[in-house]
Amino acid sequence: MQVVVTGTNGPLPEAEVMIVHEPTHESYDRTTSATGECTFERIRPGEWLVVAQHRRHVPARQRVVVEEGRATMVALRLVEGGRAEGVVADASGRALSGAEVEILDADRRVKLLATLAARTDEHGRYVIEGIPLQRVGINARASRYKPVERYDLVFTVPGETQIHDFVLHLGSTVSGRVVNEGGIPVSDAVVTGGNELAAGVRTDRDGRFVITGLGDKPVSLSAGARGYGTEYLRNVAPNTEGVELRLYRGGRIEGRVSPVLDTFSVLFYRFEPDLGRELCVRAETVRAGQGGEFAIPDVARGAYELAVDAPGYQAVSRVKVSVSPGETVGGVVLEVRSKP
Repeated sequence: MQVVVTGTNGPLPEAEVMIVHEPTHESYDRTTSATGECTFERIRPGEWLVVAQHRRHVPARQRVVVEEGRATMVALRLVEGGRAEGVVADASGRALSGAEVEILDADRRVKLLATLAARTDEHGRYVIEGIPLQRVGINARASRYKPVERYDLVFTVPGETQIHDFVLHLGSTVSGRVVNEGGIPVSDAVVTGGNELAAGVRTDRDGRFVITGLGDKPVSLSAGARGYGTEYLRNVAPNTEGVELRLYRGGRIEGRVSPVLDTFSVLFYRFEPDLGRELCVRAETVRAGQGGEFAIPDVARGAYELAVDAPGYQAVSRVKVSVSPGETVGGVVLEVRSKP
């Protein structure tokens, strides 16, 4: 396969080209020559994804089919994108090095492209090039600080540069440790905290955790680990230290779905007294056996109502179960019917 990459003014040397064989995910990469060309030899037949990128340009991609014994030619033209640059500092004006700045999809509010991100240098400066000519968002975040997001950026002219500086304010912190029923620390547990902002960490070897960069409202915490059920603690005051989250051995639910479905989700509903309402606290995707059998491990202690969620089907009714630490609840039958 021969790939030629050009820009507005002709061939683009030193462009990075990657090809991916989609059925097997086999991949190769090359850098274009002074004439904007690169060659991939002895690649297998089939469908390949070709991606080219170059500094200051918007990446381009194309799918091609390679036939055995025949040369494949691919031409990709890159358009010069926009450029965002600026400084990230704290409220005192001190530059924040190592802060992450990324370009976002303005509608979905997620990272637009993996390449459209940068970390600030020792002076708090960042530069992101090759931004598509469209409306985008941008955010800046740093450890211990509240992230800042904007969604009003519009790039319309190739090579356009926009200056976007950020001032980040310290967020609140919650710290503590996770232990098991016997008070023994649980390492590598996943602890998440959320209010108007959210963050997650893993506990260290002593079961300790520190969550930073949270907002100013009361914090809801959750903790879970392999072999344990997930436990929740709500209405924790910001900047609280010494929080203890106690995990109990996870239970296990075994049963079957009727009629038989290959893949479905089991929804766990539970009444939460501190909220005064019912929540779906877990949605477990299941691939059933030939007879519709399923097993779900690490179920937290408590009383639940279970239901099935699957495309084209609806639950006939919910099934009530009560799970104790380490207990297996068997014989659960979850019935569904076709949606009208």
